[in-house]
Amino acid sequence: MAKSKSKSTNKKIKKTQGKKNLGLRSPKSKSPVIETNFGVKIYSPKGDKRYYRLTWIEDGRSRDTTATTQAKAYLKAAEIDNKLQSGSGDRPYKTCSELVANYIESKTDRENGEWGRKHTLNQTHLLKTYIIPEIGSIQCIRLQNEDLKRIVRKADTYSKSEHLISCLSALIHWGSAEGWITSKTERLLKDLKKIKKNKRPKIAGENRLYVDKSLIPTHDAVHSVAKASAEITSIWWYELMFNLAAYSGCRLGELIDLDTEAVFLDKQKIVVSNQCLDVGGRLERTAPKWNTVRETTFVKVTPSGYQLQKNLRKRIKELEDLEYIPKVQDGTNRLLLFPNSQGGWMNPSVFSHRVRRPAQDLAKWPKVQNKFIWNFHSLRHVFCSYYFAELRKDIRDVATAAGHKNPATTMEMYVSNVEGTIERLRA
Repeated sequence: MAKSKSKSTNKKIKKTQGKKNLGLRSPKSKSPVIETNFGVKIYSPKGDKRYYRLTWIEDGRSRDTTATTQAKAYLKAAEIDNKLQSGSGDRPYKTCSELVANYIESKTDRENGEWGRKHTLNQTHLLKTYIIPEIGSIQCIRLQNEDLKRIVRKADTYSKSEHLISCLSALIHWGSAEGWITSKTERLLKDLKKIKKNKRPKIAGENRLYVDKSLIPTHDAVHSVAKASAEITSIWWYELMFNLAAYSGCRLGELIDLDTEAVFLDKQKIVVSNQCLDVGGRLERTAPKWNTVRETTFVKVTPSGYQLQKNLRKRIKELEDLEYIPKVQDGTNRLLLFPNSQGGWMNPSVFSHRVRRPAQDLAKWPKVQNKFIWNFHSLRHVFCSYYFAELRKDIRDVATAAGHKNPATTMEMYVSNVEGTIERLRA
């Protein structure tokens, strides 16, 4: 009898320890019910029934579910308890597809949304093309770090993996704040950056934003591609467009929307208040990058001898002599400096295909694996490096004219401590 009693006592102890580990406790009554800290009750099977019943109160309403085994009942109870504790309703039990849909809706809301049109297009593409196919059917509460790693591993380039990591990080942090994700965000996002692909070795003393000098076209290279653009199109002002990009720091979209009223010739000033972007195949007028209106400048004569101010004056006079003011695609009537054949916005893709690439070929711009080292955006690097490194202008002024978020960005992009390090130490 003593041995039998001892075995019975041991079983009770083990059973009690198992409940304690799961955060479960038995009520004071002798009813066969187990209750969690947040009121989820587990009822053992009765009679010929073979399932466990779980009940709880949520949002003032009674709810219930069932489980086929005691282990599954405990697991369900723990999940429901976690949900009740976070006050997130049933969000953690919805799929990641529903999470993504709500995330996009929140970020693109007309009144409170944070994303611009271009960013919406890019993020939606990443979410729907790479993320939903991998984790869309998974419940948010069951999402694991390995699921996110699987997405990043499938990226075929370093750049794409970097964009995916940034997109996933934003999604997970938003999901956690809104109650969709109950796991720790640090645990879910752990080590994603360690599996980036095709990343060049990091150089000591060099910031990740640093633009190597080999990626900045020379003044002669700018001069040759500008002349080539006018030659292949037989339109003289394309040469002006390339030179203005290189020595004013205007982005392509800003140049496409640039009209005569934004240029102040005598002050050598350009007001950048809008840009034209291709959003899903449709041209739209939006605020400049970072939603920041700015003023920039331009030189009278470029280092290669091109009369920039004089040719700007010529182009503006040419437009002002027109008998009518052309209508742009957004319905406004404006005199665009660099329009399409109807006087409206030039299509960036058409420009790249018909003008930029042929001009780069004619000017013999360098290539690696049949891809140009420099592109139109590289002309902004010419502007920043010319004014800062060659003319020795204040880095804060260069940053403002270029439209960078802050001078630190400009400093990190164009200043490197690598060159001459050993010589300075030895001296």
